Amino acid sequence: MEGQRPLRMRSGLRTVCLVGLAIVGVVVVLVVVGSLVALRKKSGAPAGAIVSRQMMKSVAPGAAAPEAAGMGEVSASIASDQEAEGGQAASSLLSKAEAAMPRREIIYTGDMQVEVDDVEAAARQVAATAVSAGGWVSDQKFVKDSEGRGTATVILRLPAARFGPVHDAMLKLGEVIRDSTSSQDVGKEFVDLESRLTNLRREETVIAALFDREGKIEAVLQVERELARVRGQIEQIQGQLRYLKDQVGFSTLTVTLRPKRPAIERKMESWNLGYHLLRAWRALVAIARGLTYAVIYTVIVAGPFVLIAWLVWLAIRAARRRRPPAAG
Repeated sequence: MEGQRPLRMRSGLRTVCLVGLAIVGVVVVLVVVGSLVALRKKSGAPAGAIVSRQMMKSVAPGAAAPEAAGMGEVSASIASDQEAEGGQAASSLLSKAEAAMPRREIIYTGDMQVEVDDVEAAARQVAATAVSAGGWVSDQKFVKDSEGRGTATVILRLPAARFGPVHDAMLKLGEVIRDSTSSQDVGKEFVDLESRLTNLRREETVIAALFDREGKIEAVLQVERELARVRGQIEQIQGQLRYLKDQVGFSTLTVTLRPKRPAIERKMESWNLGYHLLRAWRALVAIARGLTYAVIYTVIVAGPFVLIAWLVWLAIRAARRRRPPAAG
């Protein structure tokens, strides 16, 4: 038994050594593979090609030079192909991203009322400003009231890019009484109409091909009716697209010019019956709210005392009833 113990210890040591060597080997293999992967990432060539190049250089440096040059050309061509494919993929991704983004087509509309000293002079200034901005006067009206004071309404069509500056210039004409601006996004309408137009043109092509064939008169007439129907829808959609493009390209601004009113007239117009009725109603509601709060606080605060006093009074009354009457 004692002789077997050294043998067991030796065999255990051998096992430990073998396990340690195996672990070291695995670590070395992992390090080599990691270095090859790193070289592959840097050079862009496969790991096998790097190993073969290193082996060729180590075995026959002089003879392997032409082959290495050929491999370099191949790797360069592969890299150029990869760059081209990457550029195509990037462009396709960019086009897809642009297609996924919603189309924005904005129609701007403005309406404002300005009090000026001279209505006619201000109207001429409005028209000149529109023309200088690349627009025009779409409509213009002059109206006089019973007192002879004139009011001008000028409708302008302006390039969308110049709508803001012209609007700001109109604000400087005088005292602005009303000013409102609205925008409408018709990008979805554009996409729908263009897709419908594309489908109708395909249908028109198919029907036109059928129309060119020879056949019975009834069939030819039916094809002709279908062709006329499709072309009518195409013209209708084209008209809608032209209208939307015109509305998007040129904004509409309506400017109403009226003479300045006297100060006494402004004060008279500032008296508003509805406003005073609303204030009176709010005062009544406030009084009712205050009375309600007073009743609530009185009941809660004075209620217990009133209840105690009522109970005492009941007790006194009951005691008086129980007391026998005095002897006569």
